Amino acid sequence: MDSKGKFRCSLALLDPYTKQLIELEHLKIRDILNKKHNHPMNVKKLSKDARARIDILKIEEETLFQLDLQTPVRLWGFFEDNIFYCLWLDQMHEVYVSDN
Repeated sequence: MDSKGKFRCSLALLDPYTKQLIELEHLKIRDILNKKHNHPMNVKKLSKDARARIDILKIEEETLFQLDLQTPVRLWGFFEDNIFYCLWLDQMHEVYVSDN
């Protein structure tokens, strides 16, 4: 988890979303991504702030995934095998801005 920056994430910040995360825990990746607002996103389409943070963190992923926790709140990260690695908690839906 990226514990610094505009979209910082921590276990304490995720605590209010425990129920939503537990509901995702038993699902296959395809089932998670079939849920509304859960989808992959090329990092080139992310906000300027998000791309800058990716550069600082030296993240090499070309695609991140957003998971809808409770609109507008999104959890961003990436999958490796069947594990989702949390990166950011986007509480105001600002990692991806549609008019980028």
